[in-house]
Parts: sequence; C-alpha cells; structure tokens
Amino acid sequence: MLSAKQAAKASGAVRVAVPTPKHAVYPRRRAWLLLACTVLVFAVALPFVTSIPAIKGFEMGGVNVVKVMGDLQYIPENAVMETLQPYAEQSVVMLPLKKIQADLEAIHWVDRAVVQRKLPSDLWITIVPQKPIARWRDQGLVNNRGEIFMVEAIAEEFLQLPLLDGERDALPEIMATYIELQQVLRNRGLGVLQLARTPRGSWQLKTTSGATVLFGQSEVVDAAQRFVSVYQFLGRGSENKIYDTRHNSGVAVM
Repeated sequence: MLSAKQAAKASGAVRVAVPTPKHAVYPRRRAWLLLACTVLVFAVALPFVTSIPAIKGFEMGGVNVVKVMGDLQYIPENAVMETLQPYAEQSVVMLPLKKIQADLEAIHWVDRAVVQRKLPSDLWITIVPQKPIARWRDQGLVNNRGEIFMVEAIAEEFLQLPLLDGERDALPEIMATYIELQQVLRNRGLGVLQLARTPRGSWQLKTTSGATVLFGQSEVVDAAQRFVSVYQFLGRGSENKIYDTRHNSGVAVM
C-alpha cells in the first residue's frame, strides 16, 4: 500500500485511511476506539503549485468521512487536523459549522473555507487558498483583493513578487497606484519591482530594469509617462539611474 506522501506524488491527491476490507463494518461498541477517517486532498491548478503535503488521519467521533478539498501546499503542517480536533467527540449533526469555518479561515494562507454537513455522517470542507500578488514589507503578502495576510515565512518563490511599503492605512491607495503604474510600465516593457509611499504622501518606485523613480504626492501616472519617455530616449545605460519627476517641466536624471 502506498504511503500518503507517495500517493501525493503519484496522483496529486492524498488518501489517508485506516486499512479495512472493502465492505468491512465496525461493531458499534468498537466505534469509539477505531473510527474510519478518510482525508482527501485535491490540488487546485495554480501556477505556483509544486507539491501537496500529506495530512495524517485523525479520529472524529460520530464522523465517518472527512473530505478536505483545496490547495493545502502552504498551510502549516497539520493545521487543518489540529483545527478540527476539538470537535472530535461531537456527532456530525451537532457540529458548529460556522465556528469551524471561522477557525479554518484563521489559519495562515486560508482565504476562505466552506464547511458542509453531509448526512448521515460526513463532513465536507473546501479550502480556498490566498492568492498573493505582492509582498508587504517583510511581514506578509497582499492578496488579489488588496488585503494583507501575514505568514510565518515568505516562500522563496514569492520573493520575486513586487514589494509594497508604506503606512498600513494607506494600502488601498498604494494598491491603486501600483496597478496604474504597472499598466504604464508594462506598455513600455518595464514592471514594478518596489513601490513605497512615504508618510508625507510622496512615492518612490524601483523598476524591474533597476531604474529608481521619484514622484510627488499627486499626478503620479502623468509623471510616470514622462519618466518612460525620458528613459526610452536615453536608451542604453539608462537602467540604473535615478529619475526625479518632481518637476512640472520635465525629469531630472542623476
């Protein structure tokens, strides 16, 4: 019989169960000592998925089958199992689904959880993972709704995401400016590597080519247009220079 980790590598799913004959039925008096528990983990096709960790089996009093569906790659090991353990002695009918949902959504990397009771004795859980599009300082990641979520450690593959910085209350403005600048730069073959908003409301941008751009408090998009025009005009050797757009009539290059 394949181990949980071998099964994950072979099929993209993990099935951990107490081995029993195909049609075995446990006597009622033994149910509290040995209850079958099946955990199925299905991989969600995301660009950054490389592997899915195995989830070890656990006993759930009154629950015969627990199905966990979703991408659990970055969820801390055993986090789902540990979250469900306090409810192990309750029957599926009495389980507080809203409370379980809230507990699951408090786990790192869980964006949303759907918990369903499937009578007579099944519990189905669907986990929707966070989708990071940027880093927030050195403390967390930003999802596709512009919300910060904290993680224990940022995986190496996400270190390539744009780095956003500024006061946390200014995150909506930072996200909006990031999206606008990304659009301007993308049209010229550039991208946002870092974007910071100062406490006074001015901006500093570092592009993927290495150029640093200074903006004032307003009309950032117009200033970005001036920058890319000057950047392309200078051509070769313009990558690692500083461009100060805080001049109404042009751009200072240093």
